[in-house]
Amino acid sequence: MPVDLSRPATGQVRPRRRALASVALVASLVLSILSLASVSSVVTSAIAPKVAGTVKVGKTISCDPGLWTKGSVKAPEYLWVIGTNTVIARTQSVTLAASRFNKKIHCSVKVTNAFGSTTRASASLTVGRGTMTNLVLPTIVGSVRAGGYVAATSGTWSPMAMTAKIVWKRGTTVVGTGFAYQVKDADRGKKLTVVVTVTSPGYTGTATSKPRTVR
Repeated sequence: MPVDLSRPATGQVRPRRRALASVALVASLVLSILSLASVSSVVTSAIAPKVAGTVKVGKTISCDPGLWTKGSVKAPEYLWVIGTNTVIARTQSVTLAASRFNKKIHCSVKVTNAFGSTTRASASLTVGRGTMTNLVLPTIVGSVRAGGYVAATSGTWSPMAMTAKIVWKRGTTVVGTGFAYQVKDADRGKKLTVVVTVTSPGYTGTATSKPRTVR
C-alpha cells in the first residue's frame, strides 16, 4: 500500500506539540516568578526618617534612618537640606550654625539593595535660637540708697552679646528698664535685681544679677 510521505505520522504530531506547549508554559511561569521577585525585593520604607535632637542653633542633630524592608547592600546615604533644595551636609549628623536660625531643615535617606535604590525624607522642622552661655553674671553698680542712681552691667556671654535688654525688679515686681535706675523710697529694705536678656545672631540668653538690698 503506498504511503503519503508529505504528511507526518499521526503518532509523531501530538507529543511534539505537547512538549512545545509545556516548554512555553514553564518559560512563562519562570518569567512571572522572576518579575514578582524583582518587584517584591525592591527596598521600601516602612517608617519614615526623622530629625533627632534639639533643633536649635549650636546644637548637633542627627538623622534617624527609620525602618526599611528588604535590607540593603551598603550603608544608607544621608542628605541635609535647608529650605527645599539647599544641601548643607551629606553626613548622618550636622551642627546647626547661626545662619540656619528660623529656617526649615530636613534630612533624607537613600537605601540601596540589589534591585535598586529608594529615597525618603523626614518632616521639615524650623531651627530655633540657640542658648547663649553666661560667663559672668550681670551686676548692679553703685550705692543702693533711696534717691540715688544705680547702673547695670549686662555680664559676659558666649557668643558675645550684640544687644541687651535690662529689666529692674524689686522682688518679683518690675520697677524699671534700661541700664540706669533711680532708687525709690518704696524700695527701702527690699531686694533689687536686674534681669538681662541678650541676643546675638541666632542666639538668645537670660541671666539675673545677685540681689542687693536697698538702704
